[in-house]
Amino acid sequence: MPASVVRRSVAREVLDLNRFESVVDDVSSLLLKYSPKDLRKLDVMLGRCDDMRTVHRQLRQQLAPRVQATVHCMVHRTELLSPTKGRLMVETVVNEDVVCVMEHKIAAHGAVDAASDTCREFSYPPLRIDITSCEALLFRVIGEGGAEEGELCRAVLSLRALLTPELYDMGEAITVSLVNVKRQRNTVHASLAGTLTFSLKVPAFERYPRTVLLFCHSPPRVNRDFVRYYLDRICSLLKHYDANSLMDIHHAVYEKYVARRAWTVDLPNLLFTLIERWGPEVSTFPPPPPPTLQDAQ
Repeated sequence: MPASVVRRSVAREVLDLNRFESVVDDVSSLLLKYSPKDLRKLDVMLGRCDDMRTVHRQLRQQLAPRVQATVHCMVHRTELLSPTKGRLMVETVVNEDVVCVMEHKIAAHGAVDAASDTCREFSYPPLRIDITSCEALLFRVIGEGGAEEGELCRAVLSLRALLTPELYDMGEAITVSLVNVKRQRNTVHASLAGTLTFSLKVPAFERYPRTVLLFCHSPPRVNRDFVRYYLDRICSLLKHYDANSLMDIHHAVYEKYVARRAWTVDLPNLLFTLIERWGPEVSTFPPPPPPTLQDAQ
């Protein structure tokens, strides 16, 4: 970061250095994605801007006017059940916005055989997700250079739920199941493939419009603990019996049940329906928390 930019910014905005660096990162990722040739002008752009709090939003309106909001995704860890010899890429897809990053291996867990590469720690660059309309968030883990090329596994999540502060905290580490899907003629075979752990980070000075949140038309009233309790039980059941439904269960639970405010009845009913269909639960859980409504803060 050029020192001249720091001095001018501090004198004008009295921003702390960490916040200023966040703005620089946000603007850099924006230019890299939509106008790489202007990266060399970053120093001049930031030095001339009148308000550091709005520079990212203003540039985004110029370069990508259809984008309503931006969120950064940090992939912390991928743990696959089957060994992979090649490198892995993680891809996020939201509508037409597709971003892919390559892993950089930094460590191995315990005494895991390095040749198996089933449980590894990686360093992934942040993924910049630009939201035009808040559809599902698709994670794809892709193999490259090994015995298996192409998509290895995926997960489909509700991005609106992840951005809703009553349901998830920014920076919270979230672990989701990855499912491998193979299609042969008229049949689909799905199997549990592993897990992916990630967190979301809001750009500096970003304020999300209600149109990208789960409760966009009225104040949210929801019990986070109650919803997560039943989501955990449902996921546990599907891991054992129905991996195909596990792939997008996060999206289904939040978009079909929590969004329409029927979660106090529908989530227990969904669990009981799945038990009747597939069989008893394999894991044990404590009693559910009371479904006390939580008003918006």
